Amino acid sequence: MPKDSELPSAPLTQAERDAAQLAEAVARFNARKTSAPPPAPKRWTTVQVNHACPDCGTVFQTPALKWEHKPQPEPVGHVVCQPCFQAIGERAAAETKARIIHQRTRAFDEICPPVFRDTNADRLPCGRPTVSAVAKWAATCPTFGTSNAPNDVSPQLLLHGPTGTGKTRLALLALKHLVSQRGCPARLSMPGEFARDVADAYRNGEEKRLHHQFAHVEVLMLDDLGKERLTERVEAFLFELLDHRLSWRRTTILTTNHVGADLAAKFTDPERGAALVRRLKEFCHALPVVAHDGGAS
Repeated sequence: MPKDSELPSAPLTQAERDAAQLAEAVARFNARKTSAPPPAPKRWTTVQVNHACPDCGTVFQTPALKWEHKPQPEPVGHVVCQPCFQAIGERAAAETKARIIHQRTRAFDEICPPVFRDTNADRLPCGRPTVSAVAKWAATCPTFGTSNAPNDVSPQLLLHGPTGTGKTRLALLALKHLVSQRGCPARLSMPGEFARDVADAYRNGEEKRLHHQFAHVEVLMLDDLGKERLTERVEAFLFELLDHRLSWRRTTILTTNHVGADLAAKFTDPERGAALVRRLKEFCHALPVVAHDGGAS
């Protein structure tokens, strides 16, 4: 009869095999943790050295790396003194701002007729006080996304006065400031363009798309309001558009030769004309533009 030690052992169950494999994995993991290689020896140290600013020559102390295989410590990177560092930052900021303004000015030039792009404010016939008032409005009027604009400044500007006083150029100076200095997207409609755009939109069945573009652009300028007789459709479109922009306080610039009953009489529908005049009086910052020294534009 065979001895007990010679008897075949019973086969392991699946649970026993899994437990054995888990125990082996834990043992291998613990072995790797205890046998981690020692850290590499440090080949450099940090020291303070006197360093001459490469821009202005000022000597100052700065951290440097002292390598084992090099006799002299080395400052890290292009090290300059604090005044030069600040000057570099200011120059970079100024260059970035100038680049942004240049790009925005190009955007303004794309919508402004060439004859008006280089307007000299000092040569406008309306005089310096009117120019200053318009410049102040352009710098402080609320636009989309502004949270610090004065509450008493209207986002709508109405320049009115006789022909030849510089209303169009004055309005374009305000529009240029909003586009180039404040980064506002804008749309400009010169005399005749608005009526043609609306008529074409109705002809092609795109009046809703055009209304959305005019109504939601951040800044809209309409020049010479009331100069032309408009059709019933164009008048209705204009009234609905201005009513929307005035109600939603969207930045709008208008110029006109007519005010009050004179402007209302330009509409084929007297009630619509009177209603628009009331809204303009209520919501717009109206500035009279009068020539002080003659001239045209």
